[in-house]
Amino acid sequence: MTFPSGGRAHVFASWLHPFKEQRLVVVGATGMAVFDDLKPWSEKLAIYRHTIDTSGPVPIPRKAEPDYIDVPQGEPLKSECRHFLDCIAENKTPLTDGEEELRVLRVMADDTLPKPI
Repeated sequence: MTFPSGGRAHVFASWLHPFKEQRLVVVGATGMAVFDDLKPWSEKLAIYRHTIDTSGPVPIPRKAEPDYIDVPQGEPLKSECRHFLDCIAENKTPLTDGEEELRVLRVMADDTLPKPI
C-alpha cells in the first residue's frame, strides 16, 4: 500500500501460514520498531537503530542491538471490550468506530492487492 505522504506498507495475514507470528514491524528513517506479541513482556516492543554507512563505494549495514520499551501488561481483548463498554456507558465514540471499520474493509477489498492462492 502507498500512502499520500509517500509512506508504504505491506500487510501479510493468513490463517494458513505454517508459523505462528504476531508481529508488527514499522520501519522509519532512523530505525525500526518491532512489536512481537509472542515474546516475553520485557521484550515485546524493541527499537532497532540500525544505520547504513554510505561513505565507501558499497553501502554497509551496521546492525544495532535492540532497545526494549516497557509495555504495560494486560489482555488486549479484555482492554478492547472494556473500552467499548465504557464508550457505551459514557456515550463516547470508540477509538475504532464504524468509519475505521469501513477504511479497513476498503483496504481488504482493494482489487489492486494480490489475491490469496
